[in-house]
Amino acid sequence: MTEINQLLAQVESARQAFIAEATGLSFAQANFKPNLESWNIVEIVEHIVRAEQSGISGLWKAYDALRRGEPVWSGDPIHRGLSADEIIARTWQPKEIVPPIAAPQ
Repeated sequence: MTEINQLLAQVESARQAFIAEATGLSFAQANFKPNLESWNIVEIVEHIVRAEQSGISGLWKAYDALRRGEPVWSGDPIHRGLSADEIIARTWQPKEIVPPIAAPQ
């Protein structure tokens, strides 16, 4: 199995686990917020869907531009060789502000 196939299998496994956790909740459970700053399960699911759609769209745009010889970025690939988990650990901050494109509506 290629590295890409392994990564895709991991994404699929994580997606299925996420769906399983969010399935079968009551209305009250899905909408529960422990405090005003927290998202409920409905908002978290919407965020995950919107973020994944945005990420996939961005990847395809970058791939297409690279294929046409017009890459969307330049410079040194500072994250080359790092896993997604390592990149996230280095770049995301506690209480990160979600970009509007991935925010629950």
